[in-house]
Amino acid sequence: MSHAQTNSTHELDVRPYACPMPIIKVSNYMKVLSEGDVLKISARGDGTLKDLSSLCARTGDQMVEHIKDNEELIFFIRKS
Repeated sequence: MSHAQTNSTHELDVRPYACPMPIIKVSNYMKVLSEGDVLKISARGDGTLKDLSSLCARTGDQMVEHIKDNEELIFFIRKS
């Protein structure tokens, strides 16, 4: 089995938290992931996309996808 096949997806729900806690929690969680792992984030708030995009630009991690479903936002970020 190659290393790429061992990567995993983790989930983090930051919907209950007010700014700036969602970004702090995501940032801290990303630090412990292995390269290639994906973090699925459940969030609320229109500023979250901008905040997570800025975080990815700083860290080099990749936002793979983001989905808006009513008030809920789902993000997938791959650790670089």
